[in-house]
Amino acid sequence: MSEYLPGLAGVPATKSNISDIDGEKGILAYRGYPIEQLARESSFEETSLLLLDGRLPTATELSDFEQQLKDNRHVKYHIRDLMKTLPESGHPMDMLQTAVASLGMFYAGNECLTGGDECRDLNYIHNMTVKMLSRMATLVAMWQHIRNGYDPVEPRYDLSYAENVLPIEYWETEQGRVTAGAAKILLGKVFLTQQLYKKAADKLKVVIENEDVYQYGLHEEYKANWENESERGIESVFSIEYDEAGAQRNNQMALCGPRYSIHNGAGVPGLKNANEADIPTVELFNAFKETDGRKYVTFKLDYQSPLNGQTYTARIPLFGKYWEEGQTALNRSSVNMHVLRYADALLMYAEALNELGQPQQAMHYLNRVRYRAFKIDNENYSGLNQNSIREAVWNERRLELALEGHRWFDLVRTNRLVERMRQHGAIESQLAESDKDEITQNIKEHMVLMPIPQYEINLNPKLDQNPGY
Repeated sequence: MSEYLPGLAGVPATKSNISDIDGEKGILAYRGYPIEQLARESSFEETSLLLLDGRLPTATELSDFEQQLKDNRHVKYHIRDLMKTLPESGHPMDMLQTAVASLGMFYAGNECLTGGDECRDLNYIHNMTVKMLSRMATLVAMWQHIRNGYDPVEPRYDLSYAENVLPIEYWETEQGRVTAGAAKILLGKVFLTQQLYKKAADKLKVVIENEDVYQYGLHEEYKANWENESERGIESVFSIEYDEAGAQRNNQMALCGPRYSIHNGAGVPGLKNANEADIPTVELFNAFKETDGRKYVTFKLDYQSPLNGQTYTARIPLFGKYWEEGQTALNRSSVNMHVLRYADALLMYAEALNELGQPQQAMHYLNRVRYRAFKIDNENYSGLNQNSIREAVWNERRLELALEGHRWFDLVRTNRLVERMRQHGAIESQLAESDKDEITQNIKEHMVLMPIPQYEINLNPKLDQNPGY
């Protein structure tokens, strides 16, 4: 803009170096960084420092800031008592406005913030901002308990900002939201991806050794994870929720539903919108033992027509995990899609323990998942060394979490993607398409990372393209 327009008459307005908005181009940037990039690559704490200081922090500065937030979480009991007098039906933002305003009366040293021009001490402003940021998280967590008739829980000083503000569980009307347990398990996965095995084990241990507190466990039956009455049960950590009466439905049934492999390509009479696009490999199907209780939940061969009652058998195994019996419009399933399951957490914990040189402890958690699949001790792993347990964990993750979105990332983080894709291509060239072997042999090491879109590089010239592109 060549001319600064202060806005509506009587409304205060100012120029800002903090944010930039271009409505026509759809750009929102903070301190020169597109909001999409910050959301994808930065943490809440790092973005807060960027806004405060005008630049991204160093690792040491970020660590110090995170510790400052932890040290300032406590809120005086007077504010808690004040919040208890507010109506439970009140909007959380109204509560926050009231509670934050009250902080200035209960904590000394705020006078400078309202004193006008004499307030020029940047360290003072920084410290007061830290205190407000930290205590806002505590206030939000306290209100979640108070508005539901419970006493607030004292904040933890060993948790991250997100972990501390999230509750362990939600009331029935708010089921499906992120919990403290989900945050810990996801952070454990991040540490595992970074090969920070001690941090991963420590974070996952908090949840796994306190299952009764976090209310996690394994369903007795594997299939229960994809049934409407139990999909939100003890094994669900975080999932994409689909409401039975809502407009947005799970389309996975349509993607996996029978079409070309049944009835001369006409599909099953009465089943609508089947695409048969997500097809498992024969190699994956054969990797399951016939006695593995997961096999015929993960896969499906037989389909009953709702029109004539006849059973149709597919020529190849298809995915059946998200199959909802009785649903004839396959693009209208209400089955939730799991992003994180507790079985995943147990397998990650086993992997981290094994990499830390604790194979026997790792095998215990590995076998919890294994036993559920077979329900006999003879199928449990025993007497394995560290290398063998590593292979066993990889194999169990492949079987237990098939079609749940983890396979690619597991192969990348364990440096097996290129080798595995070449093996897969060789097998597929013999079973299906002869050119698969040639295609997969052309996979290069740099392809484990995707190229950064040119659009992003144009927005931020300081971005370097990933190697090889």
